[in-house]
Amino acid sequence: IAYIVVRDLAVPLPSSPQSNLNVIVQTIRNANDPLFPQLVEVCRAQGVAAGSCKHYLDDGAIACVARLNDQPIAVGWMTFANVFVPLIGSTFAGQNDSCLLFGDFVLPEFRGHRLQRLLGMHRLAQARDEGIRWSYGYIMRGNTPSLSSAIRRGFRTVATVHHLRLARRSFVRVHQYARPPIAPLRLEGWPQRPSFFVSPGREGEP
Repeated sequence: IAYIVVRDLAVPLPSSPQSNLNVIVQTIRNANDPLFPQLVEVCRAQGVAAGSCKHYLDDGAIACVARLNDQPIAVGWMTFANVFVPLIGSTFAGQNDSCLLFGDFVLPEFRGHRLQRLLGMHRLAQARDEGIRWSYGYIMRGNTPSLSSAIRRGFRTVATVHHLRLARRSFVRVHQYARPPIAPLRLEGWPQRPSFFVSPGREGEP
């Protein structure tokens, strides 16, 4: 079970949070970037292989890496294109006015220093400057730190996604209970065509 959260970037962003660590946040847009090996280093600690990092970048995603004394300690991704989200068993179908924040990770020894919020605000500012209106995210139920961080950045929970796999069949149920509409989901082809249910709920109903 996961929550879909959304933020309207037409609403002014709050001031960027300051970490008590002297970090530098840098953006990586392709695998030829000199910082790509550092991106791979921090992503491997999350269980993401170098090939996956390159694949995301080749497909138009960007990565923001927080570095402390030239050591990569946190990462967050953003895409304006289509990307498969294993958490919900479906593909985020990017539109001209939307983006998806995903893949946030902070090395365990550096958690508690507001790095996730810092990376989140950095990406939101980039999206706004590129003319994006809606920013989406998917957060697993029970991941209280990530949900709290998103709320502080102005996100609202607008839907709940139930994803169930039985044998080679994937079932997805989306329960939308707030506006704006959820980001479009393209559900075909992973691993097979899933069944898809939409259950409209009442405004404000979790």
